[in-house]
Parts: sequence; C-alpha cells; structure tokens
Amino acid sequence: MVFGICPQGTDFESLDGFPTPLFFLIASVSGQAHLRMTAKAMLLLRVPGMKAALVYAQQKEAIMQLLMKSQADLSMRLWQLMEVPRNGKESRQR
Repeated sequence: MVFGICPQGTDFESLDGFPTPLFFLIASVSGQAHLRMTAKAMLLLRVPGMKAALVYAQQKEAIMQLLMKSQADLSMRLWQLMEVPRNGKESRQR
C-alpha cells in the first residue's frame, strides 16, 4: 500500500464537490487481500480527526505514528466487540 497526501486537494469531480487530499494505492495478489486493505484504510479514516491529522502532518514519521496508533486502537475496539464472556457462552439479552 502506498499513501499520498495533497494538502490543497485534487479535484476529481467528487459527489460532495470537495477536492481529495488523501490517496491510497493498493496492490495485492488477491481480490480478498485488496478488499481487506481497503476496508482497513476506510476504518482508519473514520476515526474522528484522523483525516485532518494526516493532511496536516509535516513529516512521514508523524504520519506513521498516527496510522500505527489508530491501527492499535481499532484492533483493541474490534477485539472488545468480539470478546466472549468468561463463562464461554454468549450472553443473550431478552
């Protein structure tokens, strides 16, 4: 995956009319891997403040730090959602 930033944005005649500042180039050997990487990128971009933080980051190290922290936070939230209660049985609400 390659990530690019154009702070002023590039006009792609998007549906919302706004220029596009963030770009992802995804290359993979399978459609499934491509979809997983796309989904992961989109989930990271849904983190509040992430888009602006990436657009205005000044150095690649800051970008990597943002992405790694968000990835860790996202993984933790997903793990918590999938967590099974300690008795090994799924709880059912009535």
